[in-house]
Amino acid sequence: MGHQKEVKPQPWPGNPDIRVQPMLPAHPAFDLAVNLCTFAPGAAMPLVETSISEHGLLLLKGQGICRLDGDYHPVRAGDAVWAAAYCSRWFAALGRTPAVCVHYHDTNRDPM
Repeated sequence: MGHQKEVKPQPWPGNPDIRVQPMLPAHPAFDLAVNLCTFAPGAAMPLVETSISEHGLLLLKGQGICRLDGDYHPVRAGDAVWAAAYCSRWFAALGRTPAVCVHYHDTNRDPM
């Protein structure tokens, strides 16, 4: 387990306005990754992602826009989003305050 105050935020590759804090160890004993992500106002993922694992997001603070495949969905604090494996996804923070979310995805699993 991890605690937000004890994990140093790291920049998201491709956009330093997004900070990531891993809440679980990157160890094969864990079959998922749980990260706390903070998007500065207006910050966006630098690309649309697609992967072999499912992903989820729980927005804790702020608001944003979430793309799932070709559809865009406004989200705000309290909303949860789930993306199936191979579903393209993207997120951007909207408004004047940071968007903070818990992000999870499967890891350390054989996809077959």
